[in-house]
Amino acid sequence: MEAVLKPTHFLSLYLLLGGPLFWRLFWRPLVAERVGVESDLLARRVRAGVLFSASLFVLSGLGDALVAAGRIIDITDWEMLQLFFGATRVGRLSLVKIGLALITAICLLLAVRNDGGSRRSAANLLATLGSILFGTALLVTVSLTGHAATKPGLFPIISDVVHLVASIVWAGALFYFALPRWSRIG
Repeated sequence: MEAVLKPTHFLSLYLLLGGPLFWRLFWRPLVAERVGVESDLLARRVRAGVLFSASLFVLSGLGDALVAAGRIIDITDWEMLQLFFGATRVGRLSLVKIGLALITAICLLLAVRNDGGSRRSAANLLATLGSILFGTALLVTVSLTGHAATKPGLFPIISDVVHLVASIVWAGALFYFALPRWSRIG
């Protein structure tokens, strides 16, 4: 089960953050405004990707936490399960990841909406900043539950977050921008 949950969890994280942030921070300012290539189809694709990936991230994160809990407790015992999520680092961070993923998804959906040209509105700026802030917090919690957390000091966590950001923006953007048929987007 873990062999499916971990890759699913990371793939959904890539889809949740990579495409929308690439679209909002790079595609729209650099390409779309110059050549006029921004369509409702692409905006709908990114919104659908955010909804799908956030749901998948939450479910796979919960599944991963239950697998971790199952290694030390009987997960059918409700009191022990509550203790796991309330008293262990992995349990608490799993709940924080789920909450941050949902908040990030809401911010992304607001930032990615096709707003009829008012890209610089206060609400849009706030949604974009929220996406970046909560997305970064989400990446930090992912790093705190991963291999980087086993090393002493902050450098492993920081380097893992930088690694995640680079790989997420690159790989996540591929799903939204390199794989679709461009003839249907323009």
